[in-house]
Amino acid sequence: MADQVLQEIKDRIDIVEFISSYIAVKKSGTSVKAVCPFHNEKSPSLMISPAKQIWHCFGCGEGGDAFGFLMKYENISFVEALKILADKTGVKLPVYSGTNVPDKQEKELLIRINSFEQSIIIKLCFMPKQRAKLETILQREVFLRLQLHSGKLVLLQKNFML
Repeated sequence: MADQVLQEIKDRIDIVEFISSYIAVKKSGTSVKAVCPFHNEKSPSLMISPAKQIWHCFGCGEGGDAFGFLMKYENISFVEALKILADKTGVKLPVYSGTNVPDKQEKELLIRINSFEQSIIIKLCFMPKQRAKLETILQREVFLRLQLHSGKLVLLQKNFML
């Protein structure tokens, strides 16, 4: 359900129009370019791909979709960005009740994943030789989007792109 809502928001938003509401953009071939707001520069290095609905700065390496841009530009959380973009696109966010919270097995999985992530971060902090392993795991984008709703942990999105 949550994945469908996210995809619907992404489908309804034009990333060029969205980013141009924050910064000045200029058409450049099939892409659009702009001066990156995330670092100091004089010539445009932020490229926006209308076909892929993504942006990337070749100066600082930042990039992503409309959610990522909004989170970075406004310095807000994913949940806040989700609410803003849902409102902007007219997508109604589902209201979670006690019947659609994660079941016991899913909660146990979330706890195991959280413990796993913590152990990796500790290894990175105390064992620099493990950095390559951490970077590989982070590149695979194994993450969860969680929210506390009425005192209960609610799974908004789960992505396991291995």
